[in-house]
Parts: sequence; structure tokens; C-alpha cells
Amino acid sequence: MPRFSIEQKQSLVKKALQRERHHSLTSFASQHQVGYSTLYRWIQLARNGQLQNSAAVPNGTPHAGIRFSHVLAAAKLDQENLGVYCREQGIYQHDIQQWEQEFVDDKNRLQHDKLKLELKKERAKNKHLERDLRRKEKALAEASALLVLKKKADAIWGEHEED
Repeated sequence: MPRFSIEQKQSLVKKALQRERHHSLTSFASQHQVGYSTLYRWIQLARNGQLQNSAAVPNGTPHAGIRFSHVLAAAKLDQENLGVYCREQGIYQHDIQQWEQEFVDDKNRLQHDKLKLELKKERAKNKHLERDLRRKEKALAEASALLVLKKKADAIWGEHEED
């Protein structure tokens, strides 16, 4: 399904609210290739004046890309300009600090997951090598036992000469 710009969403909401009453919202949504529940949510957001904030998810937190751009922009600013930037963007400084920490934690978690996967592979490799070593030790013990038995048999009956 295509992504809609804010202008397209507002236009569809306006058309949906101005549609003739005998024309259902379901048929209007399908005619404009929008899901009924999506269009209904847009209408509710427009009524609450929240349709303009397309970068936010329903709980009001911006998406990761926007949070990351705020963190990058804030990293370049001093304390005074950071306050101005936050007021212009409608965010708090502690939010930027929290988002930065989340990104660092995510990076650490990714490194931890990578190391955990590497450890799992090494353990599997170690297990395989230990199994192979046990097999070879058993084969060596068997060959050694057969050699000792052959020497004892030769000592008792003498060397067996072939004709």
C-alpha cells in the first residue's frame, strides 16, 4: 500500500467528511485505495488536531529515524542553542539524552548478540572436535589392544609362518 503525505491524508479526510451520506466510508476508502481502519484513524486524528504530526507513532514518540536526526543535530549544539533547538522542535533535552542512550544501548546489544552468536558457533565447533577426538581415541585404543594381543599370541605360539 502506498505511503501518503500529510497533504494527501488531509485531502482524503476532507473528502471523506464531505462525501454524500449514501456513500459509505468503506466504499470511499476502497475507492481511494486506503484501508477503512486507516482512514477512520486519520479522521479521528484530524478531529483531535493530531494529523499534522505524521512522524509520531500513536503514543507520541517520534520514529527512530527522526529521533536519530534529533540526536545528531543536538550533538553539534552548545547548551544554549540546544535549548532553542528543543523549543523549536517541541521536544525536551532529557528526551534527546534518553534517545542517545537508547541508541548506545542498542549498539551494545547488537555487539552482545554478535558475540553470543560467535560463542554459540565456537561451542558447536568444540563439541564436534571433542566428539571426533573421542572417536579417534577409541580407535587408537582398539588398535593398541589388537597389537598387544598379537604380540601375546606370537609369544605363546610363536611366529606364524606362511607357506
